[in-house]
Amino acid sequence: MSTPSKNFLGPVSAYAIAVKHGFSGTEAEWIAQEQAYATAAANSATAAANSATAASGSATAAAGSATAAAGSATTAAGYATDATNAKNAAVNAQTASEAARDNAASSASSASGYKADAVTAKNDAVSAKNAAVSAKGAAETAQGKAETAQGKAEDAQAAAEAAQALAESAAGYYIDADDNNKQYRVSHKFEDGHLVTTYTEVTS
Repeated sequence: MSTPSKNFLGPVSAYAIAVKHGFSGTEAEWIAQEQAYATAAANSATAAANSATAASGSATAAAGSATAAAGSATTAAGYATDATNAKNAAVNAQTASEAARDNAASSASSASGYKADAVTAKNDAVSAKNAAVSAKGAAETAQGKAETAQGKAEDAQAAAEAAQALAESAAGYYIDADDNNKQYRVSHKFEDGHLVTTYTEVTS
């Protein structure tokens, strides 16, 4: 059997070690203190476990919140897409409206041109009508003058015919003193528009 080292203290209690390291008090006080430390440690462990449980619950709630936030973000992305589509539709509607406005302006310009052409045509028609009325009046005046001239010509012709008839019917006698007082019968007639006088000697 070996001989113990001179530094070997033999069986030593925890209380003795505590005393060696500065504890002052009875062993019962030391035990009570250690029990209090153990109880405090247990309470701290329980509190830590509770904190861990609460933290786990908070993490779960945070995960739920994150999931809800992700859902909200997805919904918001959908709303953003809808807003973009609505914006594009509004831009297209505005473009269509501007095109319709330009077409309306072009149609109005064309209508204005057509109206001006119609007014010009109307004025030309009025001028043509006035010219026709003037021409009709001039024709009627010319016709009246022609009828008047024709009447005068007819009157002149009748007068000429009457004069011709009178001249032709006028019979007379002529005595030529220079020719032994010979007696001539004088007659008149028109030939080719000229008055021809004929002297015929009377023998008996």
